[in-house]
Amino acid sequence: MMTIKNKIIFGLGGLFLLILLLGLAGIGFINHLAQKSKGTIVDNYHSIGYTVSMMDNLDIIYQMEQKKLLDTAVDSTHSRFLWEAKSNFEKALSRETQNITEENEDKIVVLLQEKYRNFLSGYSEDFDSGLTLREKTARMELLFTEVKNAIMQIYDLNMKAILDKNENLVSTSNTLTIYLVLTVLVSIIMALIMIFAFPQQIIRPLSDLTEKIEMINEGKYHQRLDVVSNDEIGILAKTFNNMAEKLESYEAQHYDEIIFEKKRMESLVESLKDAVILIDENRMVVLINNTVLKITGLEEKEILNQRIDEVAGKNDLIKTIENLIPRIRKDRETDIKPLRIILDGEEYFYKLEFDEILTYSAFLKKEMFIGTMIRLKDVTLFQKRDTAKTNLLATVSHELKTPLSSINLSLKMLDDNRVGELNHEQKELVVALRNQSNRLSRVIKDLLEFSQIETGNIKLNMGILNPTDILELSVTALMMSISEKKIDLVVDLDENLPKVFGDIEKSVFVYVNLLNNAIRYSPVGSSITLSIKADQKHVRFYVKDSGPGIPKDDQEKLFKRYAQLNPKEKTGWGLGLAIAKDFVLAQSGDIYVQSEPGKGCEFCFTLPLALGKGSNAIIL
Repeated sequence: MMTIKNKIIFGLGGLFLLILLLGLAGIGFINHLAQKSKGTIVDNYHSIGYTVSMMDNLDIIYQMEQKKLLDTAVDSTHSRFLWEAKSNFEKALSRETQNITEENEDKIVVLLQEKYRNFLSGYSEDFDSGLTLREKTARMELLFTEVKNAIMQIYDLNMKAILDKNENLVSTSNTLTIYLVLTVLVSIIMALIMIFAFPQQIIRPLSDLTEKIEMINEGKYHQRLDVVSNDEIGILAKTFNNMAEKLESYEAQHYDEIIFEKKRMESLVESLKDAVILIDENRMVVLINNTVLKITGLEEKEILNQRIDEVAGKNDLIKTIENLIPRIRKDRETDIKPLRIILDGEEYFYKLEFDEILTYSAFLKKEMFIGTMIRLKDVTLFQKRDTAKTNLLATVSHELKTPLSSINLSLKMLDDNRVGELNHEQKELVVALRNQSNRLSRVIKDLLEFSQIETGNIKLNMGILNPTDILELSVTALMMSISEKKIDLVVDLDENLPKVFGDIEKSVFVYVNLLNNAIRYSPVGSSITLSIKADQKHVRFYVKDSGPGIPKDDQEKLFKRYAQLNPKEKTGWGLGLAIAKDFVLAQSGDIYVQSEPGKGCEFCFTLPLALGKGSNAIIL
């Protein structure tokens, strides 16, 4: 039996013979052309080069001898140039004598040698010494012309030979080209016959198999292949027919079960209070529940079986979800605020969550992405409780400020000697009370700032600021702490720092927070570097300390609320850096940290340049 392997070998063998025939023909034609042009034209080109060299040096000899004839006072340079010209001329003449290629070229070379000797003899001191200067000049010009004419004869002879040989080669090349083209055409026709004749026996049944497989993929399991050959294709067709028959039987048995499971899944999704959207790998919406229709205001036909990006183009809520998913996918820890939706005059809050659906392919032996499930979790009750908590914090913080002010005033009065002298133990108690009062003041201030951020009521008084003012106000606020720990401040500022656009109070809060942390964790007597650098869009404020540093894993927690890397140190509620980050982001800036354990920390926050901006107060 003629197997597929034998068919392929037969077809490829025929193509190989054609390629071999074409290669041998090409090699033969090229070899014939090479034999026709072998070496001759190159020798003619050499002869032309020798004649050009002789002509140039003959002109120099003639000029030098004329000068010597007219002016006997010649220097050594003149003699050197004359000697070099004669030497170069004679070298070229010698090479031409050894490169005779054309008929009668040897006779012209002998004539040139004779004329050249006469030309040199004409300049000897005893030659025709009785002639006048004019007669000698005329005599030399005649001899020069005779040498020049002999050289031109050699030049013309070789140039004519080159033209004749080139024309002959062109004619031969054209003839060989015609033969080669005819050979190629015959080879192409034979190859096309083989390409379209032999593969059809393989391609036709494979095409039928591909078409039937695609129809099987669409659920049309009644497909069968009509292949009667006994080769591998025939065996494959029989196997396919058996598979299609079993699939058709299986599909008939389990269709009802699939429908039942589908309806049960739809019922389960429909019963959920949360909004659920299921998207397949092609970004088509394949399943939704009534909650989605309720909060989007869309009809089922407007979203189901539609591409999610097309739905986003006509619905703001879907568009918002589309924009938030990449942020969540990039950083699972992204703090996304719940989506606020107004339905029937009431306020609802939904938290966006999504999961990528993966399944294991036994055929490919790897997990495959088959879709995404988007959930909008109803967190209205939690949001209301969180708002109530924030309002309570704000109220309590305000209420605590009054008694705390009284405590601070009482402590200040105790320091006044007019009230009475305190003994050593009493002074220590006052210091302890003042430290705790200051700590409580910081906590209350952080809580007030935090309540503003939580309620979305950050009041910014934006204006054009001088970066050095932010630095000076921050250092002034912490000068006592800097002195107590004997910290050495190193200031590094760019020259001609540009102005920034921001809120002076909020910016100083951020810088004070970073500097206060640097002071707290730096050893006594160490140094802290304060730097301000500018780039094309921002001004960067750096605070680099000499503390213990922060591990990479803990750096991600720094700017989260209530984050405390060392719970044993009860210095606050872990809100300072979180508030600082919100303040910086509200001013269109950024904040980050770079640190390695044992090498200190370098915090940086940025503010935008004040490019034609004016001062205006805004509330975020």
